[in-house]
Amino acid sequence: MEMHEEEVSYASVVFRTNNAAAAAAVKNEEQCVYDEVKVPNRTKTPEPDGHEKNQRHKFQTLACCFGNLCLVLLLVVVGIIVYERNISQLTAEKEGLMGKLEQLRTENQDLEAEKKNLTEKLQEVEKVSNEVNISRAQWSLDQYCYGRGRSCNPCQDGWRHHQSQCYAVIDHKEVEKHRTWEEAREDCRGKISDLVVINNNEEKRKVSNLSWNSGTGSGYWIGLRVLNGTWKWVDGTELTDRSWNEDPVEGRCVVSVQWQRWESVSCDQTMRWICEKKSLTV
Repeated sequence: MEMHEEEVSYASVVFRTNNAAAAAAVKNEEQCVYDEVKVPNRTKTPEPDGHEKNQRHKFQTLACCFGNLCLVLLLVVVGIIVYERNISQLTAEKEGLMGKLEQLRTENQDLEAEKKNLTEKLQEVEKVSNEVNISRAQWSLDQYCYGRGRSCNPCQDGWRHHQSQCYAVIDHKEVEKHRTWEEAREDCRGKISDLVVINNNEEKRKVSNLSWNSGTGSGYWIGLRVLNGTWKWVDGTELTDRSWNEDPVEGRCVVSVQWQRWESVSCDQTMRWICEKKSLTV
C-alpha cells in the first residue's frame, strides 16, 4: 500500500467464520481482512492571495509614514521649543538694551543741561574777564603812564627799575610797621608781585644796594626760606648760589643786609622787605 502524502486508517475489521467448522476455527488462525480506507487530505493553510499582500504592503507603508510623521512632529516641537527659548532670551536682551538706552538718554539730557549751565557760566566768566582786563588796562595806564604828558614808564611810580624787573623797597622806619616773612609776602602779593627772587650776582648786588640802612640783626626780607629741608625761592626753584651755604633749618628765612652777606634768621622776626615783579614793556 502506497503512503503518498496520505495517512492510512484501519477500520471495519470483519472476522469471517465457517459455520460448519466452528470448533476448528478456534484452532485455526483467524483471517483478518483489512479494508483500506482512504481519508481525505487535511486542508493546508492557504497561500495569501494578491489582495492580502497588497493590504499588508499598504499597512506597512502607512505605518512607516506615520512613524516619519511622528519624527517630523517631534523635530517640529523641539524646534518650536528652541525657537521660543531663543525668542525669550532675545526679548530679555532687548528689554535690557532698551533700559540701557533709556538710561543713556537720561544721562545725555543731564549732560546737555550741565553743558548749557557751564556755557552760561563760561560766558559770564568771559564777560567778567573782559571787564577785569579793561580795568587792569586802565589801572596799568594809570600806574605806568602818569604825569601830564602821559608818558609810560617800565615801572609804577615809586618802584625802581633794573633790567627787566621792578623793585619796591618797603623801608618803614618805625619798627612796629615791620612784618614777619609771611606778612611781608602777603603785602607784596597785594601789590601784584612777590618777595624778590635773586637769579644772578648782578641782581644780588643790586638788592644789596637797595637794602638801605641795614646792619647785623636788621635787614630786608627776600623770597628765600627753608621748605622741606631745602632752601627754596618763592617761585619754587632751589637755591643754586653755593657761596652762601647756611644749614637749611626749618623755620628760617633770609634777609639781605646792605654791603654784607645774607643772613638766616627766624621767619617770625619782623623786618622790612623788598618786592619784585616784571617791568612793563613800553
